[in-house]
Amino acid sequence: MHDRIHTIETIHSKNTPPSLLSLPPVVRCQIYRDAGLICDSDVDFNGRLNAGSWPPSATPSTDFQISYNLLLTCRTVYTEASCILYSTNTFFIRYNDARSLEMLRNLTADSIALLTQLTVHLNVASCEKGQVCCKAHPGKSSLCLKHDKPLGTSSPAIISEWQNTARYILARIEPFRLRMYFVCDVDGLETAKYLVEPFRSTPTLADCSIRLSEQPDPLLQDLAQEVATQAMGYQHRSSLSQTQSAFRFLDLPRELRLQILEYTDLVTPLCEVEWNPESNFYLHYYRTGCGGSFEGYLDCPVDFHRACQFRNCWQADPWHVGCFCRRYHAAFSSKCHCWSPPASLFLICKKLREDAQAVFFARNRFIIVPPRGCTSPAESTPARLGISIFLTDIIPSQALPLLRSMEIVFPPFYDDYLRPHETAYQDWLQTIEHVSGLLNLPMLTLRVYMADYILHGEPVADFRKTLTKEQGMTIVKMYARTLRPLSKLRENGLGQFFARLAWPFAHTRFGLRNPTLAREQSAYLRRLIERLVMGDDYDSTVVQTKESGNNDSQWLQEAYADPMSS
Repeated sequence: MHDRIHTIETIHSKNTPPSLLSLPPVVRCQIYRDAGLICDSDVDFNGRLNAGSWPPSATPSTDFQISYNLLLTCRTVYTEASCILYSTNTFFIRYNDARSLEMLRNLTADSIALLTQLTVHLNVASCEKGQVCCKAHPGKSSLCLKHDKPLGTSSPAIISEWQNTARYILARIEPFRLRMYFVCDVDGLETAKYLVEPFRSTPTLADCSIRLSEQPDPLLQDLAQEVATQAMGYQHRSSLSQTQSAFRFLDLPRELRLQILEYTDLVTPLCEVEWNPESNFYLHYYRTGCGGSFEGYLDCPVDFHRACQFRNCWQADPWHVGCFCRRYHAAFSSKCHCWSPPASLFLICKKLREDAQAVFFARNRFIIVPPRGCTSPAESTPARLGISIFLTDIIPSQALPLLRSMEIVFPPFYDDYLRPHETAYQDWLQTIEHVSGLLNLPMLTLRVYMADYILHGEPVADFRKTLTKEQGMTIVKMYARTLRPLSKLRENGLGQFFARLAWPFAHTRFGLRNPTLAREQSAYLRRLIERLVMGDDYDSTVVQTKESGNNDSQWLQEAYADPMSS
């Protein structure tokens, strides 16, 4: 009897198809993926799924229901599916979507331990870089997140909820596993200290980026850096032992100090800095990519284009992560190496300020540009030219001899600009008189551009289309009237001067039909003005052969670039 029962059981087991749980775990995991389990995606904890595009879907994806059903199948499937779900996806949450962080607190300890990337936008007071800003383009604001006001201590409920949520999450993570990105634009240092407090006691994060203000702020910047580096396990300089003796940098010989400072942000990646009265010192990159055989600048090898590693770090992350660039915000990110004016090096002491000035002004080309851009027509002459402000109000008199390369860009204008009776022209003459005895003219390279109106990919607006001969001569006379006073610099030793002048008739029907003639006339104007300033024997083409490399600045390369390549 016992043998018959055993035989029946054996036959029954052979006829029963294998179950899911009888398959190897690696096969089951592939089945979960094929069935629709969310993986390798950007997942919003408030119910939206996105694979990296903008804007995100406004309704929950059907993939959520599939994933939810898999998690409810059985304990084994739950364990394996949740491991894929929480370890392969990047998660983010915006407080403004549901006015709550409850979804984060609903995570189990095991789920939190599996997380590899989490982004929290507690309070965002500006559009992210790369998006169409609703402030600058109101008609396109549908692509923009709703701006919050900077968070202050008047919102204790939000601060308290964040602190409780952060402590819950950070107490359950695996060390060196989670990359954490936190954005909360605040109204002051006091609020920021409350918000970053949970990060001070966290296990070590694999990466940590913190943003505390939509605008750069030195105090908030230092706080973000201190807390983020501490959360990643690095010892911040403020926590170093006071008994540890400081390195006496100023005891080094000056030649060695200057060489060391050349490896700081005093020398920009492109060795050029743009300046205008509204934006102060900044860098201009005309390409979105590096222009090489790479998809963008992010994968460009250092030995190909060294400057690529120092630009637009915000383009490295998807839209939902946000911008942590120190150029635009009070933020810290280990990925951000973007250039910003190294103001701190000028504020330490007098001796170091002199060293910093020697490196900053001697190693970079300074390009003084119009506030509205180099190729946008000027509506009228300003009260003062940007170059006059730069040389008399911005650069200290003792630093003027340090300048080695300077470029002045005059904007396009319709018929006349900088007339003799205008205050700006008289101020221009006084500026030349002032700096002629202060600049180290034999060592200075001076470039002047009378820019043209250039608009890629769109019809040229009504700019000098119907110019008469008299109007054209008025423009040429303006060139001569404005630049002839620079001959005083030649008298005091200026040896390198280059001009580039827009031909007034380039946008007329005649000029558009004869592009070769337009180039020839521009070259003729260049020679005419350069000799007006430097003398009849001057030939800039001979002087220019002494310089190596591409002498065109970024704005000029952008103005004449193929629009499809930038």
